[in-house]
Amino acid sequence: LQVIGWCYIFHGIASTLLTSIRSVGIVRVAVVDSVFALVCNTSLNYILIFGKLGAPAMGCAGAAVATLISRAFEVVVILGCMLWSKRLPINPRLMAKPGKLIAGDFMKYSLPVVLNEGMWSLAMSLFSIIMAHMPNNTPIVAAYTIAGNIDRLAAVALFAAGNTTAVMIGREIGCGDTKEVYGKGVALNFVCFITGIVSMGILLLIRATLLDSFIFPLMDISAEAGEIAKMMLAFIAVIMPIRSLNLCNIVGVFRGGGDVRYGLFCDVGPLYCICLPAAALCGLVFGLGITAVYICICFDDVAKVFLCITRLRSAKWINSVTRESV
Repeated sequence: LQVIGWCYIFHGIASTLLTSIRSVGIVRVAVVDSVFALVCNTSLNYILIFGKLGAPAMGCAGAAVATLISRAFEVVVILGCMLWSKRLPINPRLMAKPGKLIAGDFMKYSLPVVLNEGMWSLAMSLFSIIMAHMPNNTPIVAAYTIAGNIDRLAAVALFAAGNTTAVMIGREIGCGDTKEVYGKGVALNFVCFITGIVSMGILLLIRATLLDSFIFPLMDISAEAGEIAKMMLAFIAVIMPIRSLNLCNIVGVFRGGGDVRYGLFCDVGPLYCICLPAAALCGLVFGLGITAVYICICFDDVAKVFLCITRLRSAKWINSVTRESV
């Protein structure tokens, strides 16, 4: 933690620059940078953890140092590309002094997003705490960890579709093309829904073919934990198309349209008003078991989709955040 803490400085710079260049359609630089950072991080992990190529064997500290170096390397690559970019060149003067107007706009639109992500992350942690306090919690926590890791791999396309939607919606509104934005928002919802169906198929295929033969032996977990993980992955797969719609709207349509406050309400409201209390009651008070608790967790996406579709159809999310001058 002492080393990793410094990574946030570089990660903040890199993520901001990457988002900026993606928003204007420069995606190849972001891909190349991510690939180089991955190769750098993986190679340095091997070298510094095990002490290869004359380096000291640092163990876990080596992993932290490798991550820090790769984050710094990522920033250097992006800055180098942007210094030579004609489409989005860096202006050091404006970076040092953005002005009150831009700073005010940034706070207005970023604070609800920060609160949204922070409260969502806290809710996920609280779900883990609930499971950790349930009877026979060891296989439950192990299964939750494995299912979560597989879920993140299978859901990569969902998050990519949501972020792409934000770029496309924001660009259209920023260009003043507000008449066609609603139709494009609906069309992007359909695309994301299909993406969710494909991701569901991939996850079900992994569950049917790789869990027992490869993943579970690799993780060395108990048979009970394996069965719980299978149950969790089945629920995750079923709600994936709905989850894709929610990501498309909350992360993409609403944020791209400047409707960040409703996105906050939509993403956090069902979690704290319905799902967390229900999961706590089922797991800690009534002792209904992990299946009931996980149904409560998955119900979050079911509740959100009605809020998202209602807001989408209202077209109240179409707001231009572009200024003619600053």
